[in-house]
Amino acid sequence: MSGVMQGIHGGAPPAGGATPGRLAGLPPGYRHILPHGPDLADERHPAERLAKLATRISVEPQRENPDIPSGYTYFLQFVTHDCVFTDIPFWAAEAAGEPPGNERLRALNLDTLHGGGPASCPHAYVPARDRARMRVGCLATGAARDVPRIAPEPGAPLTDTLLADPRNDDNALLGQVTVLFHIAHNVVVGLEGGFFAPARARLRALYRRLIREDLMPRLLQADVLAFYQGGGAPLSDPHTEEVPLEASHGVFRVAHAMVRETYNVNAPPPAEGLPLAESLRHSSARYPKLLPMPETWVARWSNFFDGLGGTAQRAMRFAPCYAPPLQTGSFFPAVDGTHRTGLHYRDMLSAEAAALWPLEELIADMTGHHFPPGDPRTAALNAGPLGTPAARRQAMLDWLLNDGKPGGMEAEDAASIAADPPMPFWLMLEGMIAGQGRRLGPLGSIILAEAFYPNLNAAAEADEAALAASPLNAIHDMAGLIQFLAAQPGLQGATPPFI
Repeated sequence: MSGVMQGIHGGAPPAGGATPGRLAGLPPGYRHILPHGPDLADERHPAERLAKLATRISVEPQRENPDIPSGYTYFLQFVTHDCVFTDIPFWAAEAAGEPPGNERLRALNLDTLHGGGPASCPHAYVPARDRARMRVGCLATGAARDVPRIAPEPGAPLTDTLLADPRNDDNALLGQVTVLFHIAHNVVVGLEGGFFAPARARLRALYRRLIREDLMPRLLQADVLAFYQGGGAPLSDPHTEEVPLEASHGVFRVAHAMVRETYNVNAPPPAEGLPLAESLRHSSARYPKLLPMPETWVARWSNFFDGLGGTAQRAMRFAPCYAPPLQTGSFFPAVDGTHRTGLHYRDMLSAEAAALWPLEELIADMTGHHFPPGDPRTAALNAGPLGTPAARRQAMLDWLLNDGKPGGMEAEDAASIAADPPMPFWLMLEGMIAGQGRRLGPLGSIILAEAFYPNLNAAAEADEAALAASPLNAIHDMAGLIQFLAAQPGLQGATPPFI
């Protein structure tokens, strides 16, 4: 598909636009979080009502999250790309005439970085006899700190990336996280005597440790985190490779609320930030004429992660709100007769097309049939200000009506949404209320854990064994990885500074 591929930002419409429609069945590579999911034929919300919900979302102000540095927004996007690879957005599947499918054979295997390795993705690797090292692209200044790119002919714009997963060039900051892992791979290749396979195995193990020990504790509600980190049994078989739709088209979309409108990329704090819109423009798929990448979009990692000598800028709180550039037709044009632009509208369309579990049916089935007595997940769902169906519905009504202020929905539409909310909307609102915007709420935490922990826990023992005899064993968070790489030749004294 031309344009930006389907990713956390929702993909680009096919040529000529698309009319969103329901899926005819469960797509390959996906499953529902619980068996016996909803009837895929049942339409729940017409596009016009979802467009009104998008209007309400558009007037909600963003606030910074003091608990999560902004770099985790893009590390999380990188991780979700490692779970889902679909080149047809669900809302476009009907018009495209073919079903979407998840092409990831195994989640959290670092395939978004390595692809199938040098044999199946040779373009992502440095041409050499064994192709063990990954390419790193050059900035306009010549420094090797960018996504690798190529022009179709001499003098033409850099329209193509040499990445295993081209979605990782969706924006400049995701590209920087991807380059960080390209550099990490090459350093580990050196530690492994120049061999690809052992380097990939060690980096995979470290990557999953970073998800377990650094990313998940920042996102999940504490009692849910303790259950899964402590070896609590997930709902699914650990050998089930399909990704829950309630994750891919529900909680993964909540990450959009974390995106800032501006970023201080590499100037010393408190320099004025660069606009998110420019990060979105600086990709080969969108505006290749802006490339090679200028130094202004090369990350100084202390601006994005704590523990590197300063206080990093923060991600935004979990809430039903999106940074203004994500709402514009410049990047996310209208795809149907409502003429509603924006990623926030596309997220609601995709949830409608995917026919996710209805909120109250999902909670009732989890707590009534799948969680054993005394399960802390049941206690989490039944506690706090959103612990009953009536409380959840009232919280949605209050937010949707917006006290009669601009953007508020009409009572009939608000009641319909509150009775059966699109999953991304509910999980954002749950995070805002139950998690104070600093963490996901209980259901969002459970769904994300169910997407990640079957593979994380199944691989934990082998991962720790793979790291035990390696210098990588001292690394337990993103700051540790960055400090380890900063000590390597070529990055000491780099411009812009690596840290």
